[in-house]
Amino acid sequence: MKTFKLILLGLVTFLVTAFALTPVSFVEPHLEKAAPNIVIDNSTGTIWNGQAANLRIDNLNLGRVKWKVRPLKSLMSLSLVSDFNINGEELTAEGLAAYGLDRTIRLTDTTFEADASIASKFQRNFRLGGSFQGLIQSAELEPNVFPIIDGVLNWAQGSLTSPLRLDPANYRADIRSSKDKLTADISASDGPIDLSGLASITNEWVYEADILAKAKPGLNPLINNVLRNAAGGSKPSADGSIRINRKGSIQPIPLYQ
Repeated sequence: MKTFKLILLGLVTFLVTAFALTPVSFVEPHLEKAAPNIVIDNSTGTIWNGQAANLRIDNLNLGRVKWKVRPLKSLMSLSLVSDFNINGEELTAEGLAAYGLDRTIRLTDTTFEADASIASKFQRNFRLGGSFQGLIQSAELEPNVFPIIDGVLNWAQGSLTSPLRLDPANYRADIRSSKDKLTADISASDGPIDLSGLASITNEWVYEADILAKAKPGLNPLINNVLRNAAGGSKPSADGSIRINRKGSIQPIPLYQ
């Protein structure tokens, strides 16, 4: 038993030393083969503690990234677990990430901020202003699988410039995951439109919304028309609010392939 413990200690020491001393450039070719969807450009440092001028996942350039591996957590979870910091033109983020052998990405206690224009990479019908700020308490992204996300998303000074113009306001969504479904508790009260209610989407990309919307006086009449159309032509209540209760489906969004 003592011999086994010494062998195990020696193995762990070897692995930790390898992580501490092996240059990132040495493993880049192997990483590209094992995870072709992840590309690291101009890396420096070691596997344990390094940085790269740019990190690209699929077709999304995240910008400069720094990381520091947690070797014990990595060994125990059979995944690469690391503290990370991303500083890009469109996105900044920091938190704890794990990359599994099955290419699953797990995020914990991750904060981020992104220019709202980044949404155009996924939805080209609208032009958004402001910034997305949030906290991902936990998330699991598996290739071609519906995501699991729990956290908070704030759209700070969020505005719409196309196809209609909507002045800046602050919007909040508290997001939680249940079985094969994401649900967001949506609210906004300091902008041109007061919002409150729930919206959800399933792993089959079927959405359901039950939201109360009330436009402030003096708002562009076209916005009121859009709200009424979204509510299926329903008339406003006595206080001017409109109940949007809709269900439908959308094309799948390729978040991670």
